[in-house]
Amino acid sequence: MAGFRGMLGWSAGKVIDWGGALDQLLRLPWWFFSLLAGGGCLALKAISISDSVSLVFKSYVDAGTLRLLLNTVEVCQYLFPAVCLLFASATLLARRRRMVVSHQRRRLLDGLNRSQFDALLVEAFRRRGYSVKPARSGSELLLEKHGRRYLAQSTVWRANKVGVLSVRELHWAMLAEGVQGGFLISAGTYSTNADRFAHDHAITLIDGTALRMLLHGITLPSQLVLADASNEHAPPCPGCGGDMVQRVANRGANAGEPFWGCMKYPVCCGVQVVE
Repeated sequence: MAGFRGMLGWSAGKVIDWGGALDQLLRLPWWFFSLLAGGGCLALKAISISDSVSLVFKSYVDAGTLRLLLNTVEVCQYLFPAVCLLFASATLLARRRRMVVSHQRRRLLDGLNRSQFDALLVEAFRRRGYSVKPARSGSELLLEKHGRRYLAQSTVWRANKVGVLSVRELHWAMLAEGVQGGFLISAGTYSTNADRFAHDHAITLIDGTALRMLLHGITLPSQLVLADASNEHAPPCPGCGGDMVQRVANRGANAGEPFWGCMKYPVCCGVQVVE
């Protein structure tokens, strides 16, 4: 994806999406291509030895052209099944790859809640030179680097497949914030239409592969990792509406007293008294 694996280029007008077509083809079951190979082989064999077919073609072509056509059919009775069996093998490999990607996605997000995931994103973007703070909506991160402002959204972080609607929603949020670009973050993959729309509207799509690269070497702060079960009943953050974790003040008039602090700290400094 853009910024991590490059952006796909799309020309104006109609574009034949060969990559998308091949992806859909490889989602067909392997036995479909096996049956197609067997059926095609039998059909082409029957055509090559059929006298009636030769008689029909003799009415339209000369003897030399007819011989060429029959030779082509004879070659295709072996070539066509070979291609079909090649696709059958490719569908099995593609299925295995999708299973591996799905397993990696589950491992990547295992045990994380939304606030913890956002905390990882904050640290990841900071390490790449961005300043980070909450957006006005509270559900996105506002990034700034070299005088340019970006909006990062992770509402689809657990989705397997993200469509164009989610990308459009980010674009509307970008217009409301007046930023120059955006990041949509998911551990899954994106549809072809989502890729196209993102390319045309300065949006970087971070998929599961790019997300692993982005979060590589980043760990949660200890207070988020060690948050106990009592935090399941924590109040929502008054600042951003996110999750809160119980902390203990170590200075000031309330030193030693527990309080609820936003998990997104220091991006969000929302606090609340423990009752």
